[in-house]
Order: sequence, then structure tokens, then C-alpha cells
Amino acid sequence: MRFRIRKIQLTDDEGRPLTPGTNNSTSYVDAESSAEAVRLSIRTDRALEVGELSAFGGSGSLGTARRGRAVYAVEAFPAELDD
Repeated sequence: MRFRIRKIQLTDDEGRPLTPGTNNSTSYVDAESSAEAVRLSIRTDRALEVGELSAFGGSGSLGTARRGRAVYAVEAFPAELDD
């Protein structure tokens, strides 16, 4: 299944909070579940999963990652919901 991945930057590379809506990105990944899509995106970034993954009714998932001092949220929803 194809998932839309949205990365939401929470802090910069120095660990300072960012203004909401800055440095966000969207991409797509193929995975068996939204949770797997989030984890695959985090691994691809060579980042560390922080805390627990949250699942939303089986269709979407949200996780938090840290790479260096930067922290970001990663959400995955089925790409078919983009239509």
C-alpha cells in the first residue's frame, strides 16, 4: 500500500523550536501499514524513533523522530486519501 508521509519539523539542528509550518516536507512510501511507513521513513533518515507510535483508527500513524539535535514528527496516511 502507498502512504503519504508528512514530516513536521519541531526543532532546528541546534534544538531550538521552529515557527509552526516551516521546513515541512511530504513524500510517499510503500509499506504494509501506516506504522511501518512511519518507521521506514525514520530509518531512511537515519534518525531515532522517540517515544511510542500513535495509530489513528488503523488508517494513519504518527511518530516522533530525532536526528542529531533536530526533532520532527512523522505522520503517515494512505495516499488514496489524497484524492
